[in-house]
Amino acid sequence: MISLAMLAVILSPGLQSGSVATQPQPAPVQPAPTSAPCVTTPPAPPKPKNQWKFTLPPKLQQALDKQRKQLQNQAGITPPPIPKDAAKPAQPVKPCPAPPAKVTPPPPPPAPSPAKVNPPKTPVDEDPLTEDPYKEPETTGQAAFGLPVSSLKGGLLSPFRDTILDRRVLGLSDSDWLTVRSLCEGTLITGAPGSGKSSCSGQQLALALLSVPEMGGLVLTAKAEETQNWIKYAKLCGRESDLIVFNAESGLCFDPLHYEWTRPGRGAGDLEGIIDFFSTLASISRKDVGHGHDPFWERGNEQLMRNSIKLLDLAGDPVSIATIDRVIKSLPTRPGEHEDPAWQKEAHCAQLIEKVRARQEMLSADQWSDLEFATQYIFKKWPAFDERPRSSLEMTWSGMADRFLFNPFNRIFCSGKCSFTPEMTTRDRKIVICDFPMLEFGQETGRTTNVICKLIFQRAWLRRDLADSPNPAFLWQDEAQYFITRRDNFFQQTCRGSRIANVCLTQNILNLSEELGEAQPGSKTKSLLGNLGIKIFHQQNDTETCQFASDQIGREYRYLDSFNAGFADQGGSHSGISGSRQLAHIVEPVEFTRLAKPDGDSPLAQAIIYQSGKTFNATKTAQNPRGRSYLSVMFSRA
Repeated sequence: MISLAMLAVILSPGLQSGSVATQPQPAPVQPAPTSAPCVTTPPAPPKPKNQWKFTLPPKLQQALDKQRKQLQNQAGITPPPIPKDAAKPAQPVKPCPAPPAKVTPPPPPPAPSPAKVNPPKTPVDEDPLTEDPYKEPETTGQAAFGLPVSSLKGGLLSPFRDTILDRRVLGLSDSDWLTVRSLCEGTLITGAPGSGKSSCSGQQLALALLSVPEMGGLVLTAKAEETQNWIKYAKLCGRESDLIVFNAESGLCFDPLHYEWTRPGRGAGDLEGIIDFFSTLASISRKDVGHGHDPFWERGNEQLMRNSIKLLDLAGDPVSIATIDRVIKSLPTRPGEHEDPAWQKEAHCAQLIEKVRARQEMLSADQWSDLEFATQYIFKKWPAFDERPRSSLEMTWSGMADRFLFNPFNRIFCSGKCSFTPEMTTRDRKIVICDFPMLEFGQETGRTTNVICKLIFQRAWLRRDLADSPNPAFLWQDEAQYFITRRDNFFQQTCRGSRIANVCLTQNILNLSEELGEAQPGSKTKSLLGNLGIKIFHQQNDTETCQFASDQIGREYRYLDSFNAGFADQGGSHSGISGSRQLAHIVEPVEFTRLAKPDGDSPLAQAIIYQSGKTFNATKTAQNPRGRSYLSVMFSRA
């Protein structure tokens, strides 16, 4: 059944869409006036063939007219004006004695071609690094996102430029720049020892990040000179007042569990978040090769930590690495030991049970349920474990936690205080240097302390509200293979939306695959590398990395020639040259072994840069107007 509204639209000749461009129609050609006309009745127009009549009853026609006017008023459409002559009674026409000459109307003018419109410039701060940062693109008036141009306000969709994200920070050529936006896609710098990845391209990129006044960050240190290098960079950029050097001599404290348990926002004090933090921390000291590792130990450790933390929470005690360790070491080790008066008097776990009993009136129904499950695990399940797996679970925890039970690490990481927070890097533009280099504090201790800060900062950055804190931040990881965790791929997949620039420097990709538990670069390594948008390849000795770099740039069809020659039995000879079109690397792997390295005669290091979805303007020529996806750049350490 056709409704009144639908029928009104169908029968209304005056309804027009305001969002559709219409072609201009030529004005009707009026016949030239004639003299001495004869009064006669004009002939009736020829009746078109197959014309069918559709007449509505008067009441229905009136209802449709009323409905049509209402729709026109709601849509803001003004009906076409009635010509003045239409209201006058028809006058008799005085035609010429002879029929007038037939006048052919001129053809309609062609539709106007859309003008090229330059979008307005976004205001840019007066700064040498951002002077004239945008090249005005020429855009045609074509449909955008399936919408006709005439339906868009102003004719075109204006591009959105952010004064922070689109700020140019590092020039690669006269017409190619790295911006904050592109750096938020992640950066990988590889190179053999002495190739200049830290002293040349790494140094230039660090200065570029510090040149953004709104940008804070976290610097992880593996080498002893890393802290001094960043202090020097900060002074050169006038950012020394934004530095927070976090080391044993600074007097600063950062208790990661206290921060996670007391921080503002949703998820604060979430037990599973703490368990995931510890699980990731414990995984860095072991390498789960392939997919055949036994998950029993990981699940067992999570269960042990979950019940210990829950008991501390119910007793109202602070949650820290030291307090968790005291609970685990005081758990009953045999069935029925919790009824022993000696255990009840001396064990720290028994003291926590007494605290829970003292505040039982304050517990909610959910907390009573949690207490029931926690006591079942502590009093029944844990003592019933076989001694060997129970001892292994205890040693797994102790191997990670023991180093934090002694000073200065106990004072720094288990004090229940935080001298700084991750929010200071985005809100106050602070640059935190985790000054616990592995070469000075030992590989495991230095690695664990750096990864603790990294995990807490990563989690805080991903959950922040950009409306409250829009400033970008960076994560700097030189010798990144020592700080890599199983959560890094997830972080890199989502950190672009949080405006975090992740910079990883390593010698080759085999370093990463080894720490991810793969004998050769497999799915874990390739997935992580694939999520890093910018890749800077310096001189390389590792064949796997050379092959990866060539594959990353890609292949193209080329004509390769071949020569053949031979001798016949009768002393004759023949030779020939042929060619075939084959798919070959654009840049052969051997080329990465020939890149220039800095030395005593030259401070320059050569690198080949690849950026996802980017063709470099410096590579565009008349023969190749599209350009190349890679660019050879010389970086200086001076």
